[in-house]
Amino acid sequence: MLNRVVEIPLENSVYVFDFDGVLASPVEDLVYKLPDSIDDRNLLKRSAKYFGIDYDIFDQNYLRHIILQNVLFQRERPIEVGPLCSIAADLSRNGAPIFVLSARSAPSAVNRALAFLNKHSIYPQETFFVGRVGKGRQLSMLQAQASAKHIVYFDDSIRHSRNAYGQKTEKIVSVHLGWRQKDLRAEAVALYVDCLEWLEGIMHDGGRIAAS
Repeated sequence: MLNRVVEIPLENSVYVFDFDGVLASPVEDLVYKLPDSIDDRNLLKRSAKYFGIDYDIFDQNYLRHIILQNVLFQRERPIEVGPLCSIAADLSRNGAPIFVLSARSAPSAVNRALAFLNKHSIYPQETFFVGRVGKGRQLSMLQAQASAKHIVYFDDSIRHSRNAYGQKTEKIVSVHLGWRQKDLRAEAVALYVDCLEWLEGIMHDGGRIAAS
C-alpha cells in the first residue's frame, strides 16, 4: 500500500506519470529488485537462450525483468492497475496534457505498457521508454519546451524523484509515491515463481520462442 495520500495540483499544469508503481501495480517492478541467487542465474541463462536473448549483455536483475516480461507477454497476462491509473484516465479524458515516462525498454515490456494505456483510455501526448537512464534529463527537456506553469511528475522511485528535484527548477513539481515494499514482496515472488514454472514446462518441448 501507499504510505500517504497524493494531492494533485490542477492549475495550468502538464502531468508526467511514471508507469510501474504509479499507473500500474509495482509488483512487476519488484521482481526486478529481488536479490540474486546462483540457482536464479542458471535458470535465467537457460531461459535467455530459449528466448534468443544474449545472456552476457545484461546484468542479472535486468535479465530477470526481460525474461519476466517475455513470459507475461506470451501468456497474454494483463498488467494490474496502480494508484493513479484512474486519475490519469480522467485527466486524459478532460484534455489535460499528460506524458508517460517509464524505465521500461524491453520490447515485450513496452508492448504490454502500450496495451495497458489503450485499455484504460490513457492517451499521452508522448510516451518515453528510457530504460535505466536518469529521468531528470527527459524532464529537463520537457520543461524547457512546455509553456505550462508546472510540470507535475509522479514516480515511486526515490532515485528518480531526487533526480527530478536535481533539475533545480520550481517548474517541476515532483510527487513521490512511497510503497511499503515488504507488503508486496510475497506477491512479486509468487509472480516470478509462477512465470518460471510455466517457462520450465514449455522449455521441455524444445524449439525456441522469439523474444518479444
